[in-house]
Amino acid sequence: MGLIDWSKDKLAQGAVNKALDSIGSIEDLKIDREGKTISGRLTLEGENMAISIAITGYELGTGVNGNQFRFTGIETNRPWLQKVGTRFLVGRWFPIPSAAGAVL
Repeated sequence: MGLIDWSKDKLAQGAVNKALDSIGSIEDLKIDREGKTISGRLTLEGENMAISIAITGYELGTGVNGNQFRFTGIETNRPWLQKVGTRFLVGRWFPIPSAAGAVL
């Protein structure tokens, strides 16, 4: 991984952690832009151990409100979180903040 990729991963990790404020945090976030995968360790408030999470695919697109993304698959080491992710994240389009467009 080059310095530019590392910097983009750290920028994305900061944005995710800002969104997770008071819920938890993500560590070791890695984005494979060629393979369209994302992985990291999620620590949630009240959980004793970090949760492994992997986005097994994502797509980028443009909608009526600008740039957007969606996850095509998710894997975690917690069955309940896998179900939540599949139900509420996979296949749903989300807006990409203008500052984050270059990260994905």
